[in-house]
Amino acid sequence: MSARLFITAAVAIGVLAACGNSRTDANEANFAAAMSAYIDKKGDACLGLRDWPYIVNEPQARLKIGLPVQLDALVQTGLVTVSDTTQDVKGIGGNVLSKLPAKRYEIAPKGVSYARKVEIRTVTAGGVGTNERTELCFARLTLDKVTKWEGPMSIGDYKEAKVFYTTKIEDVAPWAREPAVRAAFPVIEQLLSQAGRPKPHAVKLTSQGWEAKGLDNI
Repeated sequence: MSARLFITAAVAIGVLAACGNSRTDANEANFAAAMSAYIDKKGDACLGLRDWPYIVNEPQARLKIGLPVQLDALVQTGLVTVSDTTQDVKGIGGNVLSKLPAKRYEIAPKGVSYARKVEIRTVTAGGVGTNERTELCFARLTLDKVTKWEGPMSIGDYKEAKVFYTTKIEDVAPWAREPAVRAAFPVIEQLLSQAGRPKPHAVKLTSQGWEAKGLDNI
C-alpha cells in the first residue's frame, strides 16, 4: 500500500510540475523562447540599403554626404561595383529633358554572401502588398538573456507583458570594422555598442503561448 501511495504521489508531483511549465505561464523560460523566435526571424543586422542598383548623378555625388559616401565606402571593400551611366532628367509630363552623367552601384560577387532577401510592405491604390528587396547585412543578433519583465497586464481581451532582454552580436563581417565603413554607417556602431544593454519588447499571450509582438510584421 505504501508503495502505491508513493507512486501516486510521484505521478501527482509530475503532473503539477508539468502544469507549472505551461507555455502560457509568465516566466523566464517562456519569455526567452518568445524573444528567441523573434530574434531568429529578425536578427540580421543590416545597413538599410534596399534599392539596388543605386544610381547617383554627379550633382548628388559632389555633395559628399549621405548615400554617395556610403556607396563609395562599400566600393572600397569590394562588396559593391561602380560603373558609368546616365540619369534622365524628366519634365512635368514625364518627357526626358536631358541626361546627367551618373554612377551605377551594384552588389559585387564578394557582396553576395552578405546579401539577404527582405519583404517590404507596400500600399498602393490596389491594396496592401509586398515587394522583395535585398539588404547587405554585417552581423547576426542572438538572444543573450531575459533580465526582467513587467506584467502580465490585461489589454482588452488578451494579455501582454514587457520583457527586458539583452542580445549578443555574432559573425561580425570584417569589412564592418573598417574605419571608412563605420564612419559612413553609424548604425554599425550603434548596434555593436548596444550589445549587452537591456532593451524592452512587448510580448502577447496567444493560444500557443507567449509571442513577441511584431513577429509576423514585415
